[in-house]
Amino acid sequence: MIFVISVTLLLFVGGTVSAWVGNDDAYAKGAAPAQSYVVVSQGDTLWSIASSHAAKGQDVREYVFQIKRLNNLKNVTIHEGQKLLLP
Repeated sequence: MIFVISVTLLLFVGGTVSAWVGNDDAYAKGAAPAQSYVVVSQGDTLWSIASSHAAKGQDVREYVFQIKRLNNLKNVTIHEGQKLLLP
């Protein structure tokens, strides 16, 4: 019984660590992944930034949500000169 629990725990921990490490080539090579950002210009909105930077076919609403989460924004208000990290 203890053997079964130990093997199960070992498999769980191994799976968790491999999922956590992932297959990201940047991490495998020891380099941090490059983060892109945009500096807000006059007249920019989160929607316009998301529309121009989202991948083809990506839901712009979801991209706006990701930008807000990544930059700890409480709402969609942004200001000229503000630097926003992009997902």
